[in-house]
Amino acid sequence: MYVGAGNDVEEPCYDYEHIKKVLGEIKKNFEGYFHRFLETNAGNGLTEEDFTKLQKKFGIDEKCTKPISSKKLSINYKSIIKESLVKYEKDQEDYLKIMDIELLEDLVDDISFKNRFIVGSIIQP
Repeated sequence: MYVGAGNDVEEPCYDYEHIKKVLGEIKKNFEGYFHRFLETNAGNGLTEEDFTKLQKKFGIDEKCTKPISSKKLSINYKSIIKESLVKYEKDQEDYLKIMDIELLEDLVDDISFKNRFIVGSIIQP
């Protein structure tokens, strides 16, 4: 979701039809996106396609490299999970503060929160 400088989310992000459209696009493109995510080790590398383009640009024979294996994708996946857990654990205290049940209960009672997020057309009857 787009968040502007004032931490206000754009109006269309509250629209039920917009949300359905975005979810449809995510479902339609998720498999290809996830494959590229694994192939590039969460964006830290190149896709096979990008690598091939660079080979051509620098005049390197494409036959000297082999395609990425499912084993390599599996290794990338495990690496991404491990790195994500390390990052999460590093920030765990902040997450626990954000998800503090008393704070969340206070938000439920906060009328401006209700008006802005609940009544603001996120939930459709």
